[in-house]
Amino acid sequence: MRALRVSTRVISQEEYDAREKKIRDRAAAFNALESYIYTTREKLESKPELIEVTTKEWRESFNEKLGAMGSWLDEDGFEASTEVLKEKLGELTTVGDAAFYRMKQALDRPEAIKKARAVVRIAEESVQNLTKKMSWLNESHTQIVTNKTDHFTEWLDNMTKQQEENPPHEDPVFSVEDVYRRFPAIEEAIKKLSRVPRPLPPKKEKEKKEGKGENATASDEGEAKEGGDSEEGKSEEGEDKEKKEEAEEQKSEDETKSEL
Repeated sequence: MRALRVSTRVISQEEYDAREKKIRDRAAAFNALESYIYTTREKLESKPELIEVTTKEWRESFNEKLGAMGSWLDEDGFEASTEVLKEKLGELTTVGDAAFYRMKQALDRPEAIKKARAVVRIAEESVQNLTKKMSWLNESHTQIVTNKTDHFTEWLDNMTKQQEENPPHEDPVFSVEDVYRRFPAIEEAIKKLSRVPRPLPPKKEKEKKEGKGENATASDEGEAKEGGDSEEGKSEEGEDKEKKEEAEEQKSEDETKSEL
């Protein structure tokens, strides 16, 4: 009679940890599916914010799907693998996530719009304060900010109006994230405006004026010199003329005496 061999192999710590992790992962997948089914069915019946962004037909259809999945979980779920349990949860979240997204957007949208209006108001006040402190700022500088705020306000007004006309159970026209991601551009524009340097004095014009002054002085000196030379010349010409006249008078007198 052959003896039975009993395995005495001791599993390693790594194998034990992997086995335990597999058990934990499956339990987590099972609990996640079970929790989603029961909490979502409860929200469909009692949460006003979710009811507001869904239709009655959609809620009834999704509720049936959740019920069917709950029955499957009670009957076959205990034997299902981790991968199958995750796939089942994915089938539900594909339907439900869109409704929960619309609900969250509807809840967060008023606060996002309020903050957006505040950002614009603060930006406008910052422009006024900067123009008082920095007198060299002009419209070409302040447009760095005002162009951003005007464009943002126009976009927000347009989106808000469209959203009000959009049925609640449809995807939102714009998201809260769309609003918040526009804030940094305005904040950066204000920083850029605050860094506009004071203009330097017009050095070239000053040097030009100084150059003109020096030329004018030199010109005056030259004219004065020329004037002096001219007067000296005139004086010499007068003296020569007088001598010539005296000589002619003396010659006339001599001739008169000779005739006598």
